[in-house]
Parts: sequence; structure tokens; C-alpha cells
Amino acid sequence: MEKLELLSKVRELNKSFSEDLEKELDKILESGCLDLSKYENDFILPKIVFSAILKSESFQFAPMSKEYQQEIKNVSKFL
Repeated sequence: MEKLELLSKVRELNKSFSEDLEKELDKILESGCLDLSKYENDFILPKIVFSAILKSESFQFAPMSKEYQQEIKNVSKFL
């Protein structure tokens, strides 16, 4: 794969993620699972919500084979 092709495909996945993010936010807010009054006006609750969404989405995007999981771990070391 060429570098430009990789960048294009990652950006395509990011666009898909951004669309899913809005749906997931709506789902979380409609579920009533959060007590919004429990948190002050800081970034703790948004970080909690964003982390939960990222965790959920990682399962949607990640290849499942052990070989690819190992590659994910390797790439993650460079972040």
C-alpha cells in the first residue's frame, strides 16, 4: 500500500467514526445512564463518554485475527 492510499483510507474511516460518534452520543444521552448533575462543568464527563465510545468503536474497526492484533499492539507502541 502506498502512503497516500493509507492516508486516504484512514481519513475515510475517521469520517465514518465521526458519523458514528454522533449516533453514539445520542444513544448515551437518551439511555439515561448518566447523571449529568453529578459532574461539574469540566471535562471529566466528556472524557468518560468519549473513552467509552472509543472503546466500543475499537471493536468495530479492529481486525480480529491474532496476527493483526499483534500488529495493532506494535503500532500502538509508537503513539
